[in-house]
Amino acid sequence: MRMKAILAAAAFALASVGSGQAAAQDAARAELARELMGIMQIETLLSELFTQMAPMAATGMARDLSLSPSQEARLGELIAEEFRAATPGMVEEMARVYSERMSEEQLRETVAFLRTPSGASFIETQFLAQEELERIGAMAGMRAGLQALTRLQAEMSARQSERM
Repeated sequence: MRMKAILAAAAFALASVGSGQAAAQDAARAELARELMGIMQIETLLSELFTQMAPMAATGMARDLSLSPSQEARLGELIAEEFRAATPGMVEEMARVYSERMSEEQLRETVAFLRTPSGASFIETQFLAQEELERIGAMAGMRAGLQALTRLQAEMSARQSERM
């Protein structure tokens, strides 16, 4: 009986040490993920995105709510303020995603790379690539829309011909 108690106490002690180590590893990963968010300038990216989104969101809402132009403008300002207030929490949530999905070693290696000249170039290219991807996406969307309209018109013409 005494041996079982000793083994149970030892198992509890090892589990406590293990959970303490896991907590320390989690904290290290979380800190590395926050550092990664800083290097990647996520807060700046979100701020730029929200600056662009706020007027569009306000326009859509104003149309639905029949707001005056001055109310729409004020709504856009308020939406931008709300986005800015939410940004730190969003950055923290993004850091959490990285810390949960990447090991401490992977995060350390990523941070180390991004701190090199090649890493800095990669980040700069990401910003430029994002702008280019937006342009490419807009062009693809316009082409797809035109092609879809052309196809729809052809289908509608074919249906009309069948009815005659």
